[in-house]
Amino acid sequence: MIVKDNLENIICKIEEIDKKLIEQNNKIDLILKILNEDIKTNCDKMNEHINFINTVYDKVKAPMYYICNKFSNIPTIGWY
Repeated sequence: MIVKDNLENIICKIEEIDKKLIEQNNKIDLILKILNEDIKTNCDKMNEHINFINTVYDKVKAPMYYICNKFSNIPTIGWY
């Protein structure tokens, strides 16, 4: 009887562990799906935006620095 009860307890524990393992695997699958689909897509969009901003800045920075340098050479009249 004791051996049979111990065996049933062991089987029950193994089934619980198996159930928890399946739940954990499902959660990991969901996390991987979110990482691969949502986050990757958003990172790709952000990368495109950064590239666009860098391209615009590269075209605008030389004239902008030229104008800023011209204004920095103008003496002030005591505007503090």
